[in-house]
Amino acid sequence: MKASSFVFTGVQKPLTLFGLPPKVMILVIAGMGCTFGLMVGVGFAPLAIPTSLAVVICLWTWLWRKNNQDCHFGNYLFSTPRFWASRGKTAFFLAGRATQLDRLP
Repeated sequence: MKASSFVFTGVQKPLTLFGLPPKVMILVIAGMGCTFGLMVGVGFAPLAIPTSLAVVICLWTWLWRKNNQDCHFGNYLFSTPRFWASRGKTAFFLAGRATQLDRLP
């Protein structure tokens, strides 16, 4: 984390890799790998590299714009599925610990 301002040192921006948080950058690279594998698997090997590069550019641009609007976009992107993917009566909340839902008032 680094301070985004000399005046407001409490306001911080997360670490970025080419303008995106590391988790989101891994998502972009995974999209490239899936596209490359799909193109080779289907039989369009000559188009695999250009299509993969196009996917990387499009995904990176779209996610970079979202990240510039809110610098904590990566945290929101990955915490929402964890909340809804919780199985049974245990829920994951952004702040706190796992909670049994039947014990809530």
